[in-house]
Amino acid sequence: MKVGDLVKITRPRIGCQINSLGLVIRAYTVSFPGSKAHDNYPVCEVFMFSGEHIRRFLPRDLEVLEATTL
Repeated sequence: MKVGDLVKITRPRIGCQINSLGLVIRAYTVSFPGSKAHDNYPVCEVFMFSGEHIRRFLPRDLEVLEATTL
């Protein structure tokens, strides 16, 4: 998942209905203090078109509809 990808939400949550569309604006990994080196979690910040707000999702909760080609 890359910045600029058009995505669809596959897991509903408060403020974001299932099948809502968004645009990935940032992708990074998060690790927690005291965790092992292999415990890195990928996170995507998505700009939601429906409510014009930014939400964080795990990549497994998103489906890429249109990938960017650079």
